[in-house]
Amino acid sequence: DEALSGVEKQKVAIAAMTITDPKMLILDEPDSFLDSEGRASLEAAVAGIRSRQPGLLEVRIAQVADFMRDYSRLIVMSDGRVVADGDPSEILSNRQLLVQTGLVAGEVNSSESSMPEVDIAAPSSEKPLQLEIESVTFAYEDASPVIRELTFSLMAGEILGVAGPTGS
Repeated sequence: DEALSGVEKQKVAIAAMTITDPKMLILDEPDSFLDSEGRASLEAAVAGIRSRQPGLLEVRIAQVADFMRDYSRLIVMSDGRVVADGDPSEILSNRQLLVQTGLVAGEVNSSESSMPEVDIAAPSSEKPLQLEIESVTFAYEDASPVIRELTFSLMAGEILGVAGPTGS
């Protein structure tokens, strides 16, 4: 409703979803249009859910690098392919990769313009496997694929960020 603020709408949506005790929570740009107070409030709500459900798989789709630092793992996509997968602090310290993928503004030297090939293996963890995606390709009707041969595994309790210049 128009009477609710952005963060209130986010909280209502999350509360409605968690009534069913979900195993997975997928948040698409959850902090969009929120100020720092709204983001903190939203994070507290999600942290409460996580504390009640320690095996919850949380996937966040994001475009703003600043909000990705606290994720357990980050997958960066460019042109439908995974170009980085791992620790967010390591990935976010690679300025060339961030510029090439459009996560930050800047220029890339043409000799450095090819994207790396990334071999994505299941993360080593003592936590149980929660979700496995294998060779997924997606295209809108009559268009080139926006995701090509995506394969990865996610562990219980992991917070995964999926990032790209348009969140895809």
